[in-house]
Amino acid sequence: MFALKNFSILLCSAVATTYLTLCVTAAVIEEKLNVLVLYESLCPDSKRFLQNQLGPNYDELGDFIDIKLVPFGNAKSVNDGKEFVCQHGPAECLGNLKQSCVINQTTNQTAQVKFVVCQMTTHWNDNDVKECSELVGLPSNIDDCVNTQLGINLQLEAERITNLYEVNFVPTIVYDKVFNQDLQQNSLKDFRATVCDLLRTRGDISLDDDDHLRKINELITIDDKDRKPYTKAYNEIRDTLLNGMCEMDAGFAQMYKGYRLFGSYMHNVRLEKPDEFDVLFILKIAFGEKLNVLMDDKRPGLVKLRYGGNLNKPPLNLDLRLVLNQLINEKEGRRKPLKRAVLQMWISKIIKNVLEKIGNRVQSNGKCLILKYLKRGVAHTIYATDVEHPNFSISIDFVPAILIEKEIKFINKGNTYSSSWYAIPKPFNGNYLNCPDNSFQLLNPDMEHKLLLNKQHLKVVYRLLKSLRDRYRLDKLKGAFLTSMFLWEIEKRSENFWQKPISEVFLEMLEVLKIHFETRSLPYFWSSRHNLMDNLDDDEMAHYAMVLNMVFCTLETYSDQPFLTFNGCARHFQILHHF
Repeated sequence: MFALKNFSILLCSAVATTYLTLCVTAAVIEEKLNVLVLYESLCPDSKRFLQNQLGPNYDELGDFIDIKLVPFGNAKSVNDGKEFVCQHGPAECLGNLKQSCVINQTTNQTAQVKFVVCQMTTHWNDNDVKECSELVGLPSNIDDCVNTQLGINLQLEAERITNLYEVNFVPTIVYDKVFNQDLQQNSLKDFRATVCDLLRTRGDISLDDDDHLRKINELITIDDKDRKPYTKAYNEIRDTLLNGMCEMDAGFAQMYKGYRLFGSYMHNVRLEKPDEFDVLFILKIAFGEKLNVLMDDKRPGLVKLRYGGNLNKPPLNLDLRLVLNQLINEKEGRRKPLKRAVLQMWISKIIKNVLEKIGNRVQSNGKCLILKYLKRGVAHTIYATDVEHPNFSISIDFVPAILIEKEIKFINKGNTYSSSWYAIPKPFNGNYLNCPDNSFQLLNPDMEHKLLLNKQHLKVVYRLLKSLRDRYRLDKLKGAFLTSMFLWEIEKRSENFWQKPISEVFLEMLEVLKIHFETRSLPYFWSSRHNLMDNLDDDEMAHYAMVLNMVFCTLETYSDQPFLTFNGCARHFQILHHF
């Protein structure tokens, strides 16, 4: 995500450590901050730095830094290492040698740091490495290193590294392999703050989790330029299919009253590649005021549609009468509610005939798109793939929507919110319901769009919740769940709530969603008797509640963190890879 710059330190002190959990691990940082520590084993300033700066902060900073400890400082070699002269005498030369030998036994930087901190604090004067080596799990017998050429070579290498920099003071602190006096002084006073400032400058950490959430929102939001080739293909397929259906079936032509987008695309909360579209095609039954909307007693929250008009009355022509006779299901003079299956089979037949007529292909912006039809659930889905470039593909869910032209008093907010209502033939499957073949669900997409509009941070939080859902593969947490949840919260909360910091709004909405799954209840906004959770079984609801609670508890701690990394926060979201 971000390339971390090199960071070098020349040190001369010792430290004890404290622990503070951060929201990242080393695994999520692509390149750590490189830290080179040059110090002397008997240098008081080295001891002070290690004891007061590096030691207390290493557990917190360890995931962010790649540290190398080099005990040499102002020492000099004589005759290619036959002798070493040290600032604090022969005892310091022996201490440097012993620490080099212990450090060389492992690549575990935590063990290296803890050994040096222990040694410089507990055995600063006696050079006894046994206790500190064993404390961090390293062998204490280093005679084969101290008394051989290996030890000499380690000190010669320490001298070479130290001489890369102009060491006028030990410890000396170098960032990105270039000495900077200001950073040197700042590190001696506050090593942790200096490292944090460097990380913040690069954008890897922030004092404000809102910064990270805004950046994540930018990464998961579709740019307008990315939409264009997909919207052009959508427009061409939509017009070709719907116009063809009107030409193919005179009854459909009389009932068809236009189309409208709905769902994520309409609300501008779509995340992934803009290759999926949801569109309602609106059907108006003649003498719609005679279409009675009745509550479905067997399926709380859904409705039945019963037509009470005169089928022999103009302007009904023969084609439309034939269609309505099939839909109305009249038997022995008594009219039964409209059947979903009959409506869907009629539409499916028309679509297949249209596709056959056009050879299952359309031209769009120089592309030849092959069309494939699949009936799934409430939708009639058209999949389109570019013949020459199969990686370009889109899918369109065409959903029939019967226009309701009368007030629906028993529906939640039916008297409060005007605009058009639509009945869609949506089947439901789950352990808690058995949806009859004549049940329909009511929609009010225009009012949904109006209610969700102009709530400052609502759509940002909506996208973040969808991205979190995708990251944890909560596939049955559909957009309709989130839309109903937000609509209920809009009703409960003041306009000022949506102007709070993104992190506050997001965390509160995540908690609300978590509670819905814990209580296994999320009423459909337009009909509160309809529990959207009925589509999930017990195990699914329990699993979703557990995941949401785990993520909520984790994110809730971030506001108390002294700083946050972008990668650490972003790991909870499915980040969009642009195409």
